[in-house]
Amino acid sequence: MADGGGAAIQPHPLFKFGASLLYYRIAEDLSQQLNFISSTGTARLGLSGDRFSFGLSTEVHAPEGIPLTLGVAYRHQAPLTLDGHAHFENVPPPFASSLQDQAASEKLTVPNDFYVGLAYDVVPNLKLMGSWNLERWRVYGQDQYIGEKGLTITVPRRYHNAWVYRFGAEYTKASFLPALTLRGGFLRSVSEQPTDTIHPSLTDANSWAFSVGAGYEILPNLRADAAFQYALFDKVTATGADAFPGSYNTHVYLMSAGLVYRLPDL
Repeated sequence: MADGGGAAIQPHPLFKFGASLLYYRIAEDLSQQLNFISSTGTARLGLSGDRFSFGLSTEVHAPEGIPLTLGVAYRHQAPLTLDGHAHFENVPPPFASSLQDQAASEKLTVPNDFYVGLAYDVVPNLKLMGSWNLERWRVYGQDQYIGEKGLTITVPRRYHNAWVYRFGAEYTKASFLPALTLRGGFLRSVSEQPTDTIHPSLTDANSWAFSVGAGYEILPNLRADAAFQYALFDKVTATGADAFPGSYNTHVYLMSAGLVYRLPDL
């Protein structure tokens, strides 16, 4: 979960600067069957933690007569420590000393990211937009759970950085229905991960995504917006002796809807 608040200042008609306080909270609940040959046990791990971070941004408008806007944003990384407990059931006596219920922890880092975007008004009612951003996932090298009674579980990740390219268009105040806004766009995420550490608990791959959306101004200060996105990930097959065997062919559907009310000017 991520939340936060921010503030902005406009010292000049062509410049805006903003800063935000970010709050991250992560909870993990993992369970797995344990094969002891003659019997089967279970292991469950529950951890959570939170951390504050910050973000900085700026918006720059071209001089009057040039309908071009530049936006830049940065969010700083957030190193977290997750704390919780490990619980085991049906553990045979030979394993009882190593697989005990115990407090456990993990160190995890939410990556920093950097955005650069441009928007250009082709005609008064049509805006084209594009952006590039870096998600610094190389900070995610592994999941390592350490228990107070000697338990250590390491799941290698070795993620690579992700580079995301986004393009979109927005059409407003159509002659046939001025209160309607239409939107469309697509993205390409270059985030291929090592196939020898890929795991069903957390997979990723290069992907395409396509979006459509619309907004409608119900009243002068009230509008409704809705959007739909379809993401198509490249097929990935695990390799090597340590990876969980199999192929991953992922498709994702995202939908959103909301109401926005603007307070009248005082």
